[in-house]
Amino acid sequence: MKFLYSGVLYFLVFTCSAQISGLVTDKQGQPLTGANLYIKGTYDGTSSNTDGRFSLKTDLKGEIQLICEFIGFQSDSLLINLN
Repeated sequence: MKFLYSGVLYFLVFTCSAQISGLVTDKQGQPLTGANLYIKGTYDGTSSNTDGRFSLKTDLKGEIQLICEFIGFQSDSLLINLN
């Protein structure tokens, strides 16, 4: 697996009552400003702020796939179960 610009996209996710929040960083732990995060197959999405943090509210329930993309980095995804 190759990564562009020697960067790896990391993001931590915390869920609570259909609200998803977390932090997006690179391999060195530096926050990534403006990373795009969205739920696959929907229009629900957001971007990370200057500290790499994001928050996303959704009405969806069950298992969703959260996608994170940032220019110059390999995109990443995470399966989340929203109860």
